[in-house]
Amino acid sequence: MKKILIALGLLAATGSAFAASYQVYSQPNANSKVLGKISDQSADQYIQFYKQGNWVKIADTQTGAVGWVNVAGPAAQANAQNAQAQRAAQYQQAYNSLQAQQQQLEAQRKTFEQNYQQAAQQLSQRMQALQQQVSAENQATVNRVNQTNANNKALNPAGSTQTQKSFNALIIQTNKDGKTATVTKEWLGQDGKMHKSVKQVPLSQLQSMQLS
Repeated sequence: MKKILIALGLLAATGSAFAASYQVYSQPNANSKVLGKISDQSADQYIQFYKQGNWVKIADTQTGAVGWVNVAGPAAQANAQNAQAQRAAQYQQAYNSLQAQQQQLEAQRKTFEQNYQQAAQQLSQRMQALQQQVSAENQATVNRVNQTNANNKALNPAGSTQTQKSFNALIIQTNKDGKTATVTKEWLGQDGKMHKSVKQVPLSQLQSMQLS
């Protein structure tokens, strides 16, 4: 068989594929009868004496039997296998790269969520503290107003009483934009009527805002 390959100039390109297994046909046609196979182990038994396209006519020097071998088929198959292996390697490399990017994005997402949860928790704690502070101040103001009313009634039972401006309620709600809050104030004015004020305040200014 080596003689055949050398004669065809295909030893370097197709030697391993040819050596693996070549079917011998009765005619230069893949649909013809298969006579057997040839390999390097029996290479010395065969000689090439005719070539027709991709088909080589060989003869068994021991038995005189002749047959046809397609020298292009195995080579093409080997090339296809090599191309398929290269494509598979490229696909695996691209897949690994995308998977690494996905893992990186997932890690970034987790970090962002942790930071967001921390910031949201800190904001909630600051708002709670502010509301407690306002509630305590409101209660103190209500107590002072009640004491003033009681004193006024004691001094002038038949007259009208005067009340100081004071907070009665404060409601803080975070807006959907996550950057501002709606601050609603209600207080009892000197006219004896309830008043209401609604403001949009940046979250960063909640702690420093004036409550009066």
